[in-house]
Amino acid sequence: MEIKSATSEDVLTLFLEGNLNYHEAKAAEQFFNELIADERQVIFNLKDIHYISNTGLLLFKKISEEFGEKNQTLQIKGASHFIRESFQLAGIDDLFVWLEGGL
Repeated sequence: MEIKSATSEDVLTLFLEGNLNYHEAKAAEQFFNELIADERQVIFNLKDIHYISNTGLLLFKKISEEFGEKNQTLQIKGASHFIRESFQLAGIDDLFVWLEGGL
């Protein structure tokens, strides 16, 4: 999986590409924690994510809970129907704000 980021004044957008499986999720967790440690609004662009494992879903749940502690909401943009359905089946889709569009 490849991760790219773009920042503006108060928004950090993370572009994820590839598969978010067990090994990738473990490696991404520290990277995400470092990037989202500040108070910026974070948008995960999942347009180019083709697969997400249970471990990847748990990672998103954990990050969402950390944002909730700071009274912030995690936003997800560009997720395919398959990826969105994975969040729904895991029962965690309501933890996020789902934005339309892929860019």
